[in-house]
Amino acid sequence: MVTASPVVRADDATSDTSWATAVRRRPSWMAGVVLERGVHALTERSILDDQLVGLSATYFVQGRFGLHGRLLASPNVSRVVDTRGVSAVGLRLRTELLGVETFLGVGAHAEVRLRTHYWLAYAAPFEVGFTAYRRRSFRVEVFLGARAVVAGDLIDFYLLDPNGVDNVQAGDALTREKRRPWEGYLSIVIGRAM
Repeated sequence: MVTASPVVRADDATSDTSWATAVRRRPSWMAGVVLERGVHALTERSILDDQLVGLSATYFVQGRFGLHGRLLASPNVSRVVDTRGVSAVGLRLRTELLGVETFLGVGAHAEVRLRTHYWLAYAAPFEVGFTAYRRRSFRVEVFLGARAVVAGDLIDFYLLDPNGVDNVQAGDALTREKRRPWEGYLSIVIGRAM
C-alpha cells in the first residue's frame, strides 16, 4: 500500500507561520529621509521656518528590538548663523497591533540652536510609531513622541557662535525654554527596509 504525503503549497506554509516567526525574518535595517517638527512649532512659526530634515537609520536585532539614530538640521542657506541641528539615539520595540506594524521607543536628543545661541539635551521617555504605508521594501513610518529638557546652556564659544558670547537675551530665552520642559514632536520617515 502506497500512501501519498500531503502537498503543502508555499503560500499555505507562510499563512500558518506565527507573527513572532515572521518578525525574525523581517529586514534588519530601515534607513531613509526623516522630516521632524516639534509640536510647539506648528503654530508659532511659518511651516518651513523650523522644519528639521535629515537621515534616519534603525537596526533591528532578531527582528524585534532596534537601535535607531537620526541626524537632522534646519538649514538656513542665506544665514548660516540661524542653523539648528538635532541628533537623536534610542531603542525601539517592533510589534504588531491590530494588524499594523507598530513601534514603541525611548531615546535621548541633543540640539544646537545657533539662532538662539544655546544647546539643549532632552530625554524622550515615550515614542510610538506605525507603518503608514508599505510596498515591498519601501516604507513610510510616522512617529509621535514627547521629550523633556534635562540640560542646556549658552554656546558661549566665539568661533562657533560669536553673537552668543555672554548674550543676556539668549540667556533669558534659555531660561524660558527650561521652564517649558516638555515638547511633543512628529517625525515622518520615508525610506527602505533592507
